[in-house]
Amino acid sequence: ALSGPPSTALDKLQILEGLLQARGEEDVSGRESDGAWGESVFVGDSVTDLAAMLRADVGIVVGSSQSLRLTIDQLGVRLLPLVAVLNEALPRAPGTIYEARSWDEITAVLLGWKALEPLEPLPVQGYLVHKKP
Repeated sequence: ALSGPPSTALDKLQILEGLLQARGEEDVSGRESDGAWGESVFVGDSVTDLAAMLRADVGIVVGSSQSLRLTIDQLGVRLLPLVAVLNEALPRAPGTIYEARSWDEITAVLLGWKALEPLEPLPVQGYLVHKKP
């Protein structure tokens, strides 16, 4: 168990592996899931996120970290625009991650454009939770 927030690549990968096991995957070494829980997505903005992005079904880079982009290039990782994830004819090859320009783009691609409609804030135990009006 972590004593604080995840900070290393291994911390982040172990958290993702635990989530994949919890969703029912018996072997988390790259075997495809049965799809009952959908696909795993890991969004990252630093070099310490790269291993988890590559392990997830869909890894997404957000932000402009030059060290992350240099590492991606040095490792030969294929970097595609996030909208390419919508093209079912394009196989998701291992070693491919996707690039998003913003969190709004991630929301629109993964949840649909309707998810960007204005939401009504609701205070819930000190947090703001949004629901559609």
